[in-house]
Order: sequence, then structure tokens, then C-alpha cells
Amino acid sequence: MVPAAVAAQKPGAPLCAGEWCKWCDAIDICPETRKQVLKSAETMFDDELVPVVSSPGPPAPATMDSEQLDRILWFSDMFEDWLKAVRAEAYDRLEKGSPDAPSTFKLVAGRLSNRAWADDEIVPTELSVVLERTDVYTEKVNSPAQIEKALKKNDIKGEDLKKIINPLLAERKPGKPIMVAVTDKRPALPPTIDTMFDDPLT
Repeated sequence: MVPAAVAAQKPGAPLCAGEWCKWCDAIDICPETRKQVLKSAETMFDDELVPVVSSPGPPAPATMDSEQLDRILWFSDMFEDWLKAVRAEAYDRLEKGSPDAPSTFKLVAGRLSNRAWADDEIVPTELSVVLERTDVYTEKVNSPAQIEKALKKNDIKGEDLKKIINPLLAERKPGKPIMVAVTDKRPALPPTIDTMFDDPLT
């Protein structure tokens, strides 16, 4: 076991909150996480960020400068994870009827699940009198992952599998860019053309 893991199990071990806290089961009770969340909240609602309006609230992101965005982004994941833990705890207390459950919230009936057949096997027989088979069944080609799994069951693997699958695949579209810290090893994407020409040419 690595030294850090051993140290973390000792009584009075030092606490260091960060983005790794999302994996910790104690996020909702950890004093260090609570301290960082409060610090983040103070940052989000300090005089520097909150605009002077009749109803004070979170500042509009478009009005923030680079430093303000950085400060909030570094704590946002931890803040969101902590809020998720808070909601889970509140739900659990309301569900149990705990005396210390939230007093201004309650549980109500959720939406009914989607309709489903009681027995899929008898549906075609019952409907065959009034519907064609094509109206009862929908045939769909399995996904590439499902086809690969089937091929592997037939002992088709490696290059042989690729020769069968790859020619049939569509070109993969790039995913939507994701925002990460500058310490991430992946290369940064250049600005989009639209963004590069936002300002009028001089």
C-alpha cells in the first residue's frame, strides 16, 4: 500500500480537500471539505462578485473576469459533489421520517414509469388478429460493440475481427470539447474560427 494511503488511515490524519474528494464516502461530513465549500461560497457571493441589484444573487458569468472564473471553477466540482451528498442526506431523512429532516421540503409521488407489457410473449399472439407482424416487431441492427461481442463468442478476434468490423463502421465524429485544468496532459484545442473573428478587423 502506498504511504499516502497508509497515512490516511491513521487517527488525526491530515486532510487535504481537492477534486479527488468526489471519490470519498465522507465528503458530506469531512470538516476540510466543508471548509473549502464555505470558502468557495464566500468567494462566489463576496462584495467583489455580487452585483449591486435590488435582489442580490449569483453574479452573471458574463460579468466575471478571468481570475473570478478560475476561483469558482476550482471549487465547483467539490461544491457540486457536496450538494449532491446534502440532497441525498435530506432525502434519506425525509424518507425515514427523521425528526431532524428538512422542515421546508417534503417527498411527493414521482411520475409513473413508462408503460410496459405484462408478458411480451403473449402480445404478438393477441395482436396478430388486428396488426401485421411488422407493426408489432421492430427489427434493429445491433451496435458495433454488441456485434463484436458476438464475433468474439465465435472465436473471431484480433485482426480478423477488425477486418470484418472496420469496413462497416461510419467515421467517428469528435465529441464536444471538455474543460479541464491546464495541468491535464491532453493538448489544448485552438479557438474556433467564430471566436477568433469576434472582434472587428483593424
